[in-house]
Amino acid sequence: MFNVKTDCLVRLRQKKAYSQERMGELLLMDRSNYGKIERGERELTLRIAYEIAQSLDASIEEFVNLPNDTDLVKDMPSNIEMCGAVSFVNDAFDAKKIIMLLESAVKLLRSDASI
Repeated sequence: MFNVKTDCLVRLRQKKAYSQERMGELLLMDRSNYGKIERGERELTLRIAYEIAQSLDASIEEFVNLPNDTDLVKDMPSNIEMCGAVSFVNDAFDAKKIIMLLESAVKLLRSDASI
């Protein structure tokens, strides 16, 4: 779960001239649930963070406080296989690289689902 930079998320949404209701529609959730994300009252999953970033033409780092590498290592299993191609080992690794890999995996899964 990720912590939201609430002021940044609101600014990004307003920059696109989207209402909370419009964001809810784009994210297939109720406006009140999206509002809870903006106020930091609801935890943000990577999937929802990715969907928000796509909707706002932004990067996740613009509105999410990324954990430091030590927290990621502590919270993740020692070896994760993703899409049969990427393996993370319990070394020091970069949170931004992981987010980029996960975003790529989501795009890949979406393109496979549309076939």
